[in-house]
Amino acid sequence: MQYIIATNTTALYSVVMFGRGITNTNEFIRRTLSFMSEVMAEDGYEFFYRRLISPHTARISFSKATDRRVLGSMNDLIVQADYYITERQMLPFDVSIQINETPKSLLGYHSTKEAFGHLKVEQ
Repeated sequence: MQYIIATNTTALYSVVMFGRGITNTNEFIRRTLSFMSEVMAEDGYEFFYRRLISPHTARISFSKATDRRVLGSMNDLIVQADYYITERQMLPFDVSIQINETPKSLLGYHSTKEAFGHLKVEQ
């Protein structure tokens, strides 16, 4: 089974989803946004999604991770997600919630969920 992890590189807030059926960029974006909406609502961030993400979905861009520490943290998230999926038999939605609760050294040992909630919004 294939999975995809999408990560906000500032707060490391992530969603893990099934990769099956995602064959192009448009499908990736559509499914990621849909799943992100569900996970963020569960985490109490529905307002953030509706107010700050959803209105800007026409301007999505992809970039490389330029900070090695971020890339290392993302690799840690992938290992953690793999453990929850394979060893604990958790579904991607539950894995997303679980990995966002885990403190990260890059974030001063705050959870990614907590760090995401403290992001300053640039208008």
